Amino acid sequence: MLNLAVRQGNAGYSLGKYGRSSTLHGVARRRRVVFERAFGMSAMQTGTVKDGSRQRKERKKTVSFSSMPTEKKISSASDCINSMVDGSELRKVRSNSRVYFRYFLLDADMQSLRWEPSKKESDKAKIDVISIKEVRTGKNTDTFRTNGVYDQISEDCAFSIIYGENYESLDLVANTADVANIWVTGLRYLISYGKHTLNMIESSQNNLRFSWLGDFFNEADVSGSKSISFCIAVQLIKKLNPGLKNVKIELKIKELHKAKDKIGSHVTKEEFIEIYHDLCTRPEIYFLLVQFSSNKEFLDTKDLMIFLEAEQGMAQVSEDTSLEVIQRYEPSKQGSLKAGCH
Repeated sequence: MLNLAVRQGNAGYSLGKYGRSSTLHGVARRRRVVFERAFGMSAMQTGTVKDGSRQRKERKKTVSFSSMPTEKKISSASDCINSMVDGSELRKVRSNSRVYFRYFLLDADMQSLRWEPSKKESDKAKIDVISIKEVRTGKNTDTFRTNGVYDQISEDCAFSIIYGENYESLDLVANTADVANIWVTGLRYLISYGKHTLNMIESSQNNLRFSWLGDFFNEADVSGSKSISFCIAVQLIKKLNPGLKNVKIELKIKELHKAKDKIGSHVTKEEFIEIYHDLCTRPEIYFLLVQFSSNKEFLDTKDLMIFLEAEQGMAQVSEDTSLEVIQRYEPSKQGSLKAGCH
């Protein structure tokens, strides 16, 4: 098994904690396509897009992958779910060449997806998660194909929710490809695991991601004090991801301690893991790989085989090939054991 959280290998197959020194080729460069680029200014000028901004109440900022410490970063499916609960502004596409601004959010109990404002009654402006049949990426429904602004909609920002006994589609466009990926990933987890989604995510993280980084931390914590010095923490993160600059690691540790009003410079295991995740997250790689993982937090030999064929363009790949890659690049002991590596 290849853990989605493991360190990236030199050959570019190990998935890293989505390390910024990624050598994975075939991964499309992350694009932030704002609405004007996604639809074109002419759409707004000609009235193709209905601007509901004046009626909308101010909302909190949606998730961003910026390195700014005040903005939320995505590094797991759990982060996707939390972002959906906070909500995002999406564009709702209709077959009559209209595109409506709506604010979408997932209920805290994760049972329903709602949007506002809407002319419908509040109990009707929603979709029950249990009724969702499929979450489809791109412009792949009749509504998208017949809409008058098809050519002006970015493929990376579009996705559709297929729901109900009649397989109706709710066709949406996000402001960026990142936001679209958050919703696609989160919704796919929800329809795969239902009310057990967060338990599945938490269990997977605790067993794989945390244990791998925790092992490195424990090796450095020779005194058994459950904390390491500032300098050791910097050196350890640098060892795991040589592409990071020391000054960036140091700044991130100081930012975290300042946010917690912490006195002293020692770093705990939980802080070490949080800092590493924040510094080394490559969400575009995470979202790509989760598509091949059947909505798990790792790739098994079959998942990896499909990934190598479809995304890396390798020929004559077998599960034995996948196992060889995992044996070579999977640094997590638990990940190796799950794959049958010895």
